[in-house]
Amino acid sequence: MRFPNNIYRRFLSVGIIFGLTLLPTSGALIAGGGQPSPMGDSAMTYYPNYEVNENSPGFDEGEMGIKACFASRSQKTAYKLDEPWLLFGGYRVGKEIIKEFGSQINSRIYLVVIHKESGGIFTGRIVKDEPPEKMTTDRPDVGGEVVYFESYFNIDLRKQCRLKPLPGKYWGVALLGNLSTGVLEFEVK
Repeated sequence: MRFPNNIYRRFLSVGIIFGLTLLPTSGALIAGGGQPSPMGDSAMTYYPNYEVNENSPGFDEGEMGIKACFASRSQKTAYKLDEPWLLFGGYRVGKEIIKEFGSQINSRIYLVVIHKESGGIFTGRIVKDEPPEKMTTDRPDVGGEVVYFESYFNIDLRKQCRLKPLPGKYWGVALLGNLSTGVLEFEVK
């Protein structure tokens, strides 16, 4: 299902407004809880988690940007009110974003979620104290310049954005600087 451009622009506008004005000055960082949840057939993990896994979005050779998906790399899903609302994401960013945010890239990821029926807008931040997981340099043998940073995030959307568990349809995006994921859609029953 394709979303009209005006909906995408609305998500992007809201995210940019929050990112540039409200969230950096608020001082309130949203931290995920220590809720165990399955992440695959045999593993138990806690969210937020910053490791790549089988649900993480993939990047092609040379591809840059931010991506997010649900289990099995789906762009749509359904959740129950009482279960974790898991979102799997990753980013690979080049020199421009690295120069702008440095090692604070992880704390600059904003989440915007809209409850379709009520029009309620919920926001959250990905907060990780350590720099991105993977740094690739152009000449690692001589300490060359960083070409890109790559990292992953696996979160419970309900906790990360402090969502009230309302049934209905939701739309969401993740923003990193001027980069945005595609619009994700999920339903809560």
